[in-house]
Amino acid sequence: MSHYDQVGKMPEIPTVNLRVIKVWSCNEQFDWTDPRLGPGWQFNLYDAGNNLIDWGVTDNNSQLDFVNLLKNSSVRVEEVQKVDWVLDFPAAGYYQLTLVDPLTTVYFGNFELLKVRAAKIYDFDMDGEWDPEEHGIAGVIFTLSGTNCRGEPLEIQAVTDSTGWADFGKQYPGDYTVCVEEPSGSWIPTTPTCVSFNLRRVEVVLVFGNICTRYASFGTKGYWHNKNGLRETTLGDLAYVNSLLPWQVPSSYFGAGDEPIDGFFADGTPVAAANGDWGDLIAPAGTPWAEQSHFLVDANAGGDPREQLAQQLDAFIMNALHRLGGVDTPILTGSGWTPASDIIADAVNVWATGTASQQNAMAGLLDGWNNNLAVEYVSPEPCPVVYP
Repeated sequence: MSHYDQVGKMPEIPTVNLRVIKVWSCNEQFDWTDPRLGPGWQFNLYDAGNNLIDWGVTDNNSQLDFVNLLKNSSVRVEEVQKVDWVLDFPAAGYYQLTLVDPLTTVYFGNFELLKVRAAKIYDFDMDGEWDPEEHGIAGVIFTLSGTNCRGEPLEIQAVTDSTGWADFGKQYPGDYTVCVEEPSGSWIPTTPTCVSFNLRRVEVVLVFGNICTRYASFGTKGYWHNKNGLRETTLGDLAYVNSLLPWQVPSSYFGAGDEPIDGFFADGTPVAAANGDWGDLIAPAGTPWAEQSHFLVDANAGGDPREQLAQQLDAFIMNALHRLGGVDTPILTGSGWTPASDIIADAVNVWATGTASQQNAMAGLLDGWNNNLAVEYVSPEPCPVVYP
């Protein structure tokens, strides 16, 4: 409603005009840059005897008028607090007014309590992002510290739940830092371990990533050729091998069988049974396991360097599938963490296009890994969360 009568003069009957705003500075002072909070804010009006004489809610302009009041009367104006909001001013929490002037305008400033949350994820691909296939880690300790907008220090801890989230609740605006306490053991962060921020306009959601490492004992091509290795080898493993270029068509170097590894020569003749070092049968004739066994120990001295490379690559693939949990698992190499699949792709490319020297070098590199009893790799699953 207008604060003026029909001839443009201020009314003689006192009016109290309320305006409610959102404050950013949290300093108990009005600032013209502070935005209005809009409709729906309730205010109560009390007389000198503490009797409720009127109430109302703000309009779309964030204003409310109490009209038809008694001149020179004493009234108290109070705001009805909303959930998750804090009254910043007036400092007393209300206005005590003596209605001398025709119009009295008062301002109520509020700030919103804002949520702070942090998540700990198992960042298997180490990209710092929470990918759909990645999951949170339970039991990780976070600390929120800093100073709120009223200059008060704050330090609280929260522990991640089964979904990986730690909830610090809703806090005053202010300048804060969230830090993660790394568990003991082989945990490695993939993101910064502390993040500082100004909590002001919107809630803060932070994501912290980790991996943990383990060690794998790889097997040589001789192991995967023999009965113990063949017991581990599945048709799915051989299907993966056969999907790669070195096994898609018969080569010129494999004599006891031919590619792909399926238990038969290209003309349909079954490959011979495979025997162990003591002459014992380890794979029947005409089976993929027999051909796999023959392939891994096929003589290649002085022959095509691609065969030695393919043999070592075959064993490396078996190690990745059975010791690392899959070919996508990164291992620690001289250039950092490298997915086994990238090493496999490089080896296939060298097999197809490299020189003999490059093929021998790649075969030697794979042989080194296949003889390594402590290959460090990123565990596909989180390690236990343990604190000292």
